[in-house]
Amino acid sequence: MACSRILVVGSPGTGKSRIAVELGARLGLPVVHLDRLFHDPAHGYADDRPRWRRHVVEELVTQPRWVMDGHYASTLAQRIAAADLVVHLDHPTRTALRGVVARRWGRGQNRPDVPEGWRERVSWELLVSVLRFRSTERARIAELVAAAPHPPVVVRLGSRAEVRRWLQGVDGRPAADVG
Repeated sequence: MACSRILVVGSPGTGKSRIAVELGARLGLPVVHLDRLFHDPAHGYADDRPRWRRHVVEELVTQPRWVMDGHYASTLAQRIAAADLVVHLDHPTRTALRGVVARRWGRGQNRPDVPEGWRERVSWELLVSVLRFRSTERARIAELVAAAPHPPVVVRLGSRAEVRRWLQGVDGRPAADVG
């Protein structure tokens, strides 16, 4: 795979961060977890969204090599336009809901994509975003890819099993547990 800028998008709970870590390790690319940056109180981005958008668009996406995970609609068009490859985790809603619940009440305290001490919250807003994701964001992702000046390759993966099979093809090694 000759991609140097890979964007992993999808609903909360689909395993974007785990796949980003796996791709980064397999391809020797630095991994950028947008949740880690956005929610880290040291940066204050959650309270200054214009500064957040500038940081992501002007600094992060202009780097020559990355695997970036996170949906963040306000910068999605620019990140898609900068990517060579978009990995779209288009998992069923029930899978995403299970993932959100599992990371809150299961393995969520050791996520690599959030700041130290982060406490996962399953809010009504989060659940609604998961429930609506496929009906709203699937088409939006396709539109943004089509509108990109140099549209990236898109790999749409509809299940965790498809993710494991696809990752194995990245470099021939068996995929780690990705969710």
